[in-house]
Amino acid sequence: MPYARNLDARIVQLAAPTSGVIHATTLREHNICRRSVLDRVADGRMTRALDRTYYVGPAAHQPTDEMRCFAAVLHAGPGARISHGTALVRAGVWDADRHDGTIHVTSRSARRQLPDEGFRFHQVRKACSGLPALAVAGAPTLAVMHALLSAASSHTPHQLASMIDRATYRRLLAVDDLRAAVVCTPRPGVEHLREALRLVDIGSVGTRSRAEDQLLAALQRAGIAPDLVNVRGALGLPSDEPDFVWIDARLNVECDGGHHLMRRQREDDARRDAAAIRLGWQVDRYSARRVWGHVDEVVCAIAKTLATRRAWSSKSHRVTVS
Repeated sequence: MPYARNLDARIVQLAAPTSGVIHATTLREHNICRRSVLDRVADGRMTRALDRTYYVGPAAHQPTDEMRCFAAVLHAGPGARISHGTALVRAGVWDADRHDGTIHVTSRSARRQLPDEGFRFHQVRKACSGLPALAVAGAPTLAVMHALLSAASSHTPHQLASMIDRATYRRLLAVDDLRAAVVCTPRPGVEHLREALRLVDIGSVGTRSRAEDQLLAALQRAGIAPDLVNVRGALGLPSDEPDFVWIDARLNVECDGGHHLMRRQREDDARRDAAAIRLGWQVDRYSARRVWGHVDEVVCAIAKTLATRRAWSSKSHRVTVS
């Protein structure tokens, strides 16, 4: 029994630098035999994460995202990097609730994609150990520019514009460097990045939430996509950043998250809407909850308002001309 307790403590100590994750290679290097590992897996002291990779300690049965990242990197082998959307979440330029939770890793070694494990392994021809990495809690993570290039095909231009805006604000990205990389990097998704950079150039910061993502996608499917998305000053109010704007109809649609229910925010919204109305804009607000539950109804309502506003604008123009 004392030997078992000492061995447990030793394994925990070996796994500590990698947030409680250990690979079979490390166990073998320290003369910890396979039988000892299997015994601990059987009684729950260790939990299999991936092939020959284990979670150790109290959190073994409910691994954190940090543990899952280390497990994926150790499994992928030397030179592996956390990549794609996972790297962007870790860098703080993408929202965790807008990421599907899959841990993406890029390395030179091919890895079998196992179902329902929440991991995705990507293979590159050259060693990714030469690519710049961020120091995010110890796990090697692709720098933001390379993560954007790898994730571009699985995100919309407006989502990418949001990431670019946050990354430049945090000084994790130089937009000119990204432009140069887009020009000389023929890879999937590069057109999305080009469009994202165009949005950044006109002042858009992309979509800010999952509800905005959903509403924008539904508007695009209906053929009534807004002219501007989160462009500061679009209504003529310098400090304001309206969500969706149709210039010809002078319509602004806001997609309000839960914080808009707070008293101070409601008062600020009322003052802002009154100022926009004085400038000739119509402002319609829809809660994120309504967008999530009834997006088709919201799109129909916006379409009717657009038709009414455009008809009114056309009539006013004819009266003015005559």
